[in-house]
Amino acid sequence: MRLLNFAAVSMLLLGAHTYAAQTSNAGQVGAAVENIRFEKGSKVAFVRVVNTSDKEITAFNMSIDVTFVSGRQSHFEHMDELLPAMISKQFVSGAPVLGEGSLLPNERHEVRIDFDDAAQSIHAKVDMVVYLDLSADVDANQDALSRLISWRKERAVVVQQAAEIINGAAFDSVTRNPRGMAINQLKKALAEAAAQNAGERQLELRSIISDLEAQSAARQGRQSDSQTAQQFELRDYARQKSKEAEAASSHAQIGRSH
Repeated sequence: MRLLNFAAVSMLLLGAHTYAAQTSNAGQVGAAVENIRFEKGSKVAFVRVVNTSDKEITAFNMSIDVTFVSGRQSHFEHMDELLPAMISKQFVSGAPVLGEGSLLPNERHEVRIDFDDAAQSIHAKVDMVVYLDLSADVDANQDALSRLISWRKERAVVVQQAAEIINGAAFDSVTRNPRGMAINQLKKALAEAAAQNAGERQLELRSIISDLEAQSAARQGRQSDSQTAQQFELRDYARQKSKEAEAASSHAQIGRSH
């Protein structure tokens, strides 16, 4: 396994402090922190990650250590999951390749990190990377990989359940407002997720409810938003979500490379 050791080198750049990340033993975890940019005393930092592998990255995890101006220290992790946006982009835009939106070889990706206090110094390292081919590199953080697999599986289940709710409303022969019916049922599912403190499930349901509410607002008062038109639109949306769930499930089948 590669262990990433970062030495922060301070330099003044446009009034901000930029910290260049240095690595040793490079070559096995396929991404590295290239740069950390923040103003000393700020509550925001920007971490630039570079794909050092020859494969497309769909997710990565960083371990972050912060010393605050007060002297307090904190250790936490930040996961960047690119797959949901990649899948959504494919089905919405008709992109032919699922990899569109992934982090390509030699490509850089900047992550914003927010703190609850003014930061004095920041160190970060990439300790888990997942690729489009379902392989993964793990540097002493198997828990991060396990969390990602769990999140992807849960997302697949939640999105498929939402698709079934929407499809059921679309085929309901009684209601004149199938979209409103779907929204109400999804809001009940959201309330259940909130009661169970299921954060990831809540995020997915809120996103889907937002999509349907946006559809409703865009077509409100129009003859084109008849019961039949709503049914067709809901069926199409449900099919899209089912495909997204299938893709999310398939990309939860991750195996370690190292």
